Amino acid sequence: LEATRAAPLRWPWFALGGAALGLSWLAGHPQTSYFLTCLMIGYCAYRVYRLRQSWTRAAVAVALFGAVAVGTSAVTLLPGLEYLPLTARVDYTFEAKSNGFPFRDVVQAFVPGIMSLFSPLYAGIVGLALAAIAVWRRLSESAFWAAAALAALGLSFGAGSALYPALYNLLPGLRYFRGQERAAYIVAGSVAVLAGLGAAHIAAWDRLKDFKDTRRIQQGVTLLLLVLTFGALLTLLAWFGNGEQYELYLNALFFSALIAVLTLLALPYALANPNQPVRLGLLLALLVFELFSVNMDSDRVYDPIPPAEQLSMQPPPLVAQALADPNAPFRVDGFRGLTDNYGSLYGLADMRGISPLFLDGPFQIIEPEKINPIAWELFAVRYVYSDWEQLPVESEIVGRGTDRYGPVNLHRLANPRPYAHVVYQAEIVDGDAFARALLADPNFNPRTSVILDAAPSVNLPSIVPTNVSAQVTDFAPEAFTVAVDTPENAILTLAHPAYPGWEARLDGQPVPILRAYGGLSAVAVPAGSHTISMAFTPRSFAIGAALSLVTWAALGILAAAFIVARVRRPSVRQ
Repeated sequence: LEATRAAPLRWPWFALGGAALGLSWLAGHPQTSYFLTCLMIGYCAYRVYRLRQSWTRAAVAVALFGAVAVGTSAVTLLPGLEYLPLTARVDYTFEAKSNGFPFRDVVQAFVPGIMSLFSPLYAGIVGLALAAIAVWRRLSESAFWAAAALAALGLSFGAGSALYPALYNLLPGLRYFRGQERAAYIVAGSVAVLAGLGAAHIAAWDRLKDFKDTRRIQQGVTLLLLVLTFGALLTLLAWFGNGEQYELYLNALFFSALIAVLTLLALPYALANPNQPVRLGLLLALLVFELFSVNMDSDRVYDPIPPAEQLSMQPPPLVAQALADPNAPFRVDGFRGLTDNYGSLYGLADMRGISPLFLDGPFQIIEPEKINPIAWELFAVRYVYSDWEQLPVESEIVGRGTDRYGPVNLHRLANPRPYAHVVYQAEIVDGDAFARALLADPNFNPRTSVILDAAPSVNLPSIVPTNVSAQVTDFAPEAFTVAVDTPENAILTLAHPAYPGWEARLDGQPVPILRAYGGLSAVAVPAGSHTISMAFTPRSFAIGAALSLVTWAALGILAAAFIVARVRRPSVRQ
């Protein structure tokens, strides 16, 4: 707003807006920031149009705050952009990404808590009345915010409306996100802005000049009250037949009807003499009371369990039992027992990861079956948490406990594959799909052979030697070392996902990392005793960190220059 308050455009404010947008991207929820970015671009275009500025200036303005936003968040944005195309999300179909609110959830804008677990579309009866005043009186910018609210509402329905399918292939980046109901936060924000415009307009209301409009506002609130009352009465009749099922709906409808009655009393009272701050204050107090009544004890915004009791930092017994195993590194299968990504919290490596955005290669190996011995083999799984009493591979139950779903057993595999394993046979395939097909062949033995997407740089022997060893000597999430002793050329297979940014060194010299089994890593090793070191040094992070550093430094210089100019200005005037 400050950047486009008057012509000419004020470029420093565009830079500040870009920094604010960059902070949003740094917050870590890309879909929310994506919607916000679209909103800011639209708002910038709208303001430039209102000022009758050229579209060239609008493009430069968008480019400026976009460049600053990218620069401030590049340290996380560039690695994220590198990661996203490699995830399983890319293969999601339109149906998997187009979910959103059902149409009936529009009711939650008037009656909270009866359609959804929470009510993100609910801005309050008072808030809707104030927003309606802003739109109806055609206040400045009300058209834009009303259009933004309607567009976001259409997106929040996902495939249920025509808007999302129309924009799916037209709006860049939209296809990467699922859960389109999250656009509701743009709806709520836009309605809040409209309500603010309406409240500010009421303060200058002329009772005599606007008498007819005052009556129409009363009629509109009265109509809403009649609809809510009629719904409450129908629900009351149903409640007599099934009180337990309809009690929630009855309470919500009566609450909304009560707020509508109070709004019907408070709004004309404020419009009768808006120059008295007490009258407008009563209306705003009703709005605060309404929103707090709905949200203050919701389990979505308030957890009555004390923070110290919500999550214990002490590992549960079954987790502590696996952590006590000295034969690290290894992984566990925490589909049960380690739900909610608790493996990461306690420092126990779970082959299922900690993010909904899984790397596509490992995901395709792990997820086809919840009980998957091939995945346990390739990911060096030593322990499996399961409610099964017997696994399809040799194992023993070494612990019993419970999780939120019921009893769970801790199985220790009898012959787990080590994190680093040497093989002397290789199958070369053309792509991950063929690698997974070969893995599914019951005649293929991953203990003796590796599946690669390219031929190794060493010639493998025809006879497999026996006196070979591969030992992980040092291990950390971003760097580890393996000591290999082999009498023949070999392939060192690692229970480590293949990902850009990892570098391998053989006795200090760089060597290529081979893609194994359609998603893991391997290194060709010549005969002899060698040390293989793996380190994560992504260029995307280095470049992003440099861009962020330069951008924040430039913003700091700009802020310092602005402060100095403001300090010197009074002396110049004198």
